[in-house]
Amino acid sequence: MSGKQWLQFVALFGLHVEALRGLTAVIGVAGIPLVYALGTRLSQRRSVGLTAAWILAVLPWSVHLSRWAIIPSTVPTMIAAAMLASVWALQTGSRRG
Repeated sequence: MSGKQWLQFVALFGLHVEALRGLTAVIGVAGIPLVYALGTRLSQRRSVGLTAAWILAVLPWSVHLSRWAIIPSTVPTMIAAAMLASVWALQTGSRRG
């Protein structure tokens, strides 16, 4: 999420701590299914995806990081999304995202 998108969010919901923390919390929670999909796609085993998602959901640093209302707190989710897109493209042989 770029700085411009954060400004659009602030313009829409106002500059409130609850709104900004809520946004980063939603982005942090969105990383859990991404990690599940990444683990499942890489290993071809559902149990690996579930374990990876569970570990991300209970790790103290990921829970703590997703509560901060700063742009870098979205990095783990964006990395998981980029890795999932790369793995999907490599496995399907697609050049499009």
